[in-house]
Order: sequence, then structure tokens, then C-alpha cells
Amino acid sequence: MRVEQLYLSMVIPVMKEFKVCEIYVYELKKFDQELAESMNQKNIYAALDLPDFKHIKETKLEANIITLACRKLGIGSEVNLVKDKGLKILNIDGEKYQLIFFPSGTVPEVDLKLEKTIYFMYQPKFEKIYYCGKLDLKKLTPTTTNNFYLNHCYTETKKFIDFKNLVQ
Repeated sequence: MRVEQLYLSMVIPVMKEFKVCEIYVYELKKFDQELAESMNQKNIYAALDLPDFKHIKETKLEANIITLACRKLGIGSEVNLVKDKGLKILNIDGEKYQLIFFPSGTVPEVDLKLEKTIYFMYQPKFEKIYYCGKLDLKKLTPTTTNNFYLNHCYTETKKFIDFKNLVQ
């Protein structure tokens, strides 16, 4: 089954259960301005000329978007996104979750590293952020990892499709 078909059959039917928030253009521009100022530039256009700016912007923007979405959706009082060895970890009130942040129109591919995962879907240009839910496997062992892929992912892949069993 193609990815588009997986999205249509596994995500769309449960989307009405997802919490959603809008990210406004002025909020994105505010992030850009704050980022430029943190790099000792007057505006975002001057910062664009700096080496590695695009990578820094993407990293900071994702962290700011997730933090803002959690605040707007009432998910936790203290939220912090960190990257550790390529793994995105979302700390919510002291609990660590592996962040799965994926674009709409797709299903996420999960490389399970933590027993707790949290799923967010975003529309292009971050206009809307959907909170899909959390999944807690209690303890991460080779057996639970294997069962995760068998029970929650599309046949013999790491494509997560079990959105109906996520906990809000």
C-alpha cells in the first residue's frame, strides 16, 4: 500500500479526535526576529547571509513551534525540546517522550528509542499543528520493541499507523 493510501485510510478517519491549534504568521515572524537578534543581526534578512543559518533556523523553529503548540493545547506546564544523538526528546513536566513530528499527508516512520512516544502532525508552513496523542510501552525491551512494530506499524515496516490507540 502506498503512503498516500495509508494516510487516507489510517490518519484521516481519526483526525477529528486530534487536538489542533493554529500558528499565526505574526508568531512565525516573531520567531524569525528573535532568532536574528540572537545572532546579533537586526533582521532575518541580514541573518540569512550567515553560514549554517538555515539549519539553525529549522532546528530553533521546530522547538519553538512544538513549545507554542503545547502551550496553546494545554499539554504540560513546562515543555522543553532537546536533541540527543539525533533523537528528538520532548520533556513535558519532567517526563521524557520521543517526539514524532511529521507533515500532514504522510505517516511517520518511527525508529523507537524511548518507551514513551508523542505524535504531532503539522501542515505546510506550520499553519496548523495536530496533537495526535501519546503511547507508553511501559518498558523498552527487545520484545516490546518488536511488538510495537508488529502491532502499531504497517506490515513489515516502521510506518506508524495505529493512531486510533493513542492516548490524549
